[in-house]
Amino acid sequence: MYCASSTGLAAQARRDNFAQHAFNYWQNPANQNQPIEEFSNFLVSVINGIFSELFSSNDIFIDTQIVLDGDTRGGFVPQIWTMKICPNRIIGRQVETVGQLNTDEVGELVNTIYHEARHAEQEFRVLQSKVGQEINIANEPYPAKIITAASQSDITDDNEAEVWERYCNENKYRGYTNLLFGSSDSAMFKVIELENYLSSWLTNQSLPNSEASEDVLENVNSEIKQLERAISKVFKETKFIDEEILDKDMIDMSILTEISEFNNEIKSALKDLKEKLNQQNIVMNPNLSIVLLSLNQLREEIFNVYSKSELEKDGFEVGNAAQKAFLNLTAHRRDANGSERENSKQENNVISIKGDNNCFFHAVAEGFSRQFSITYDHHQLRQIAVNYMSQNRSIFENHLNDNERANLLQNNPQLQHLDPFDIYLMRMAQDGTWGGTYEAWALTLALGRNIEFSDPNNPTLDPNEIHLQFVNHNHFNLILPPSAQTASSSAASRVVEDVGEQAVQQDISNWKQKADDYIKEFFDNQTERTKGTKFGEFLDILEEMTKQIAAHPECFRGLRDRKGRLQAAAIVHDPRDYYDETESDYEIDLESCNLELEFLATAPWNILQNQPESVKGAGTALMETLIKESIDLGFEGRLEAYTIPGSLPFYQKIGFDKSVPDNLDDSKWELSSEAAKEFLKRQESSRQK
Repeated sequence: MYCASSTGLAAQARRDNFAQHAFNYWQNPANQNQPIEEFSNFLVSVINGIFSELFSSNDIFIDTQIVLDGDTRGGFVPQIWTMKICPNRIIGRQVETVGQLNTDEVGELVNTIYHEARHAEQEFRVLQSKVGQEINIANEPYPAKIITAASQSDITDDNEAEVWERYCNENKYRGYTNLLFGSSDSAMFKVIELENYLSSWLTNQSLPNSEASEDVLENVNSEIKQLERAISKVFKETKFIDEEILDKDMIDMSILTEISEFNNEIKSALKDLKEKLNQQNIVMNPNLSIVLLSLNQLREEIFNVYSKSELEKDGFEVGNAAQKAFLNLTAHRRDANGSERENSKQENNVISIKGDNNCFFHAVAEGFSRQFSITYDHHQLRQIAVNYMSQNRSIFENHLNDNERANLLQNNPQLQHLDPFDIYLMRMAQDGTWGGTYEAWALTLALGRNIEFSDPNNPTLDPNEIHLQFVNHNHFNLILPPSAQTASSSAASRVVEDVGEQAVQQDISNWKQKADDYIKEFFDNQTERTKGTKFGEFLDILEEMTKQIAAHPECFRGLRDRKGRLQAAAIVHDPRDYYDETESDYEIDLESCNLELEFLATAPWNILQNQPESVKGAGTALMETLIKESIDLGFEGRLEAYTIPGSLPFYQKIGFDKSVPDNLDDSKWELSSEAAKEFLKRQESSRQK
């Protein structure tokens, strides 16, 4: 499992290090009679060692309190900077010594302790971020040594942790607040706009037959609809709150009731407003003030719940990743006496891979082919991995340990003048060089599909991941989970892949870097010279897409070529996400809805064309997949797009037309179900030629 965050305890090297310490302690014969409490204390001491390296301080070491009969698995108490651990609750049975623990039980212990340690790191990072904003933390409810340590340090570029930085809104700490408050700010702006329109309506009421009066009435109707949609987007934020994983001790669950009450107040005010509008009996009443006040209160409450939920989900993610790292070390599970224990039923199918020193890449290629109907050969995958590590060396080069660096220099004396990481890349680019952990990591990030080293006897393997069996420390086979063995081959017709959020962010970053290079090369390093050109329009779209991806990565769709490059990207919205379908006030006619295409862009090298990375038809191919998604969602292929002048010929060629003949918004175009079917027929016909 690869975390959305990749720093602090979420860094893979630290997770792997923690898992290795846990594995070594558990397997050591000298520790078999050690109490579980000692094992727990040992794991916390490993955490403290990591903290010492992270923060260059021993003052933030965590104390441990073992609870024999607790109500929960454990928890971190920041006020006393102590981790409470209840081993029996974590394990699920009464166990006294390390030798009595099986693989899964140790994995659960690893998960819980790493999870709670992540909360300690979060608390300290939040304090650091406040110091960075010059906020006085002297009266914060933490031990004095923690306040002092945070006051004497700041989150620096080489160790900043992304998740909790989002809770601050200035300088390098801005982001999360702006993203969450953006939807409610938009809604409140609509309230102010609506007040202005209503004032105009009142002014023109004395002229009921005037053109101006009719225009204002139409604008008021339109603004109310947009306001409903903007507010619905605020309510949508609460849907991300998973009550099952919220720590009830940390969060006052009555907040959710308050949110619901604010929701009802706003809906009631809008309903009353619409009724008076229909009766043409508009008077300035306090309803809009209620909307505005409730929105202010609503977003504060949403922020309280959402921020804590995000921290808790981050803890779960990082803890699960540490657990998975531990389980990857246990290819065979052994009991206290050292005898091998195999599951009675092997449900996974192990696919043997030929041994020609390229087995890692062969196995990954076989996984993509069998599970996702995507074809790579081992040469392509090797090149993708090497290219990704080369382009993102800051992620990988520091993970080469001293022994690996020394061996690279010793075994390649003719390359002594090079950096060991460059030697590593040169060697890995050669056919027959063994692939492993670094290459799995690189391909995961480049292709957006987790590649894991797994136990073939594990019955809970994720079919959305590629699982490899490491045999005799020198060979890889492919493991197919049962559901992957029967997976439909329909994925072959789909181009949009389920890419990870971190990979998407890297793709967009690559686009930005390439765009900057082109501005220097073709526009004399003057961005203003791109205005009025297709490339200038691309830059505007890229800026907006970046904001959307940060706020709602689930709305991203992308098209990659066989080398893993992102060739086209889009932001889409299912209109049903804006509405609560259980509320009659927000019912919508699904048969008249379209999948909304907010942005579509092709890669910068495709804009300029004739570049080494350029491919033809990337935008058209991505459009085909979006139409198919629209069909799958029940919209019969219909799309609604907001176009810019330079892209209008592209949309017209696909079959888009003005959605409403007298629509005042010239940028809004629609692809009908009939036009969508015709386009798909043309695409299929062109492939058969």
